[in-house]
Amino acid sequence: MTGSVIWLICVCGVGLIFYAISVYAEKKTTPMWFVTGGLISSDVISDVKEFNRENATMWRNYSVVYFASGVLHFIDKPTAVIVLLFACTGGIVWLFWKHSKIMQKYKCEPRRKVTKKRK
Repeated sequence: MTGSVIWLICVCGVGLIFYAISVYAEKKTTPMWFVTGGLISSDVISDVKEFNRENATMWRNYSVVYFASGVLHFIDKPTAVIVLLFACTGGIVWLFWKHSKIMQKYKCEPRRKVTKKRK
């Protein structure tokens, strides 16, 4: 039982971190960056609010797997470990795939600044 509580605290703690990222992404007014660390300019995103909303949904969905693993450990320990391994391997691949789909959906040509011609 003690091991299950420790598992719950650790795994759900990780889930809370990803959930917190989703909350941050949803409230952000500039485009949400991804784990690769590169900043995304507002000029290349067609709808920043929707872009961030989809990013937030992506992070929330990813956090659910960690919460599920924490609860599953009380019911079936091997299944909880398998779910966690899936989150740490296939889940990361899914994050990169999903983020690339979001980028494709909202990426646009950079807006050009209008400058007056000199005579």
